[in-house]
Amino acid sequence: MFVFPVGFLQEQRQHQIELYDYLLNDVKFLSYFQEDNGNIVDLKRHTVSKHGSPNILSDYLKADSNTLQLTGNSSLIVDLTLPSVFTIECFIWLFETSSPQFLFGTYNVNNAQSQSLIFSTERCGNDQNFLTNVNLPVQTWFHAAVTFDSSNTITLYIDGISQGAVTLLGLNPGTEFYIGGTPDDNNFGSWFVGNGYFDEFRITNFVRYVNDFDSLPY
Repeated sequence: MFVFPVGFLQEQRQHQIELYDYLLNDVKFLSYFQEDNGNIVDLKRHTVSKHGSPNILSDYLKADSNTLQLTGNSSLIVDLTLPSVFTIECFIWLFETSSPQFLFGTYNVNNAQSQSLIFSTERCGNDQNFLTNVNLPVQTWFHAAVTFDSSNTITLYIDGISQGAVTLLGLNPGTEFYIGGTPDDNNFGSWFVGNGYFDEFRITNFVRYVNDFDSLPY
């Protein structure tokens, strides 16, 4: 009969408790883009609405889950207000970046503009203070992470490498969070809606990264 090493079961139990506490208290949005009766599932049970015709694929994956495909005229709308500090992260695959594309944020021309979060193929910040010259990979998967701390500093990491930081005058948490764009306009000026794939989208209520990193806590 196999006997577990001393302390093994206690360690496993502690790990389960820590994971449960993390999912219960720290994670605000987590989706692997699975569907239930046609509805996209957020493990934190926020309502996720579709705009246009986003596709859920099971044959073009970054990880062992479904993938969200946006084709430049569709997006997701999440009934979510951003926490006061956060990390937003996901995997992204873009067809091209020659045209400015809104990837995620809270900016909406009708409901939320001033100091709203914008992450696009050319900037990261809000509509007033932002990082520019954001160079994103194309036609390959990459990991994007945006952190916002208690000093109002927003930092962008691409594949674990900091692309810079900027201190904002403030950030409007919004009442809706948009993946790939908003339904009310082309987002910010003549920007287009995101055109590519998204996978394993997560929002947590703390700053996960303060330095460059080479391993992902997925």
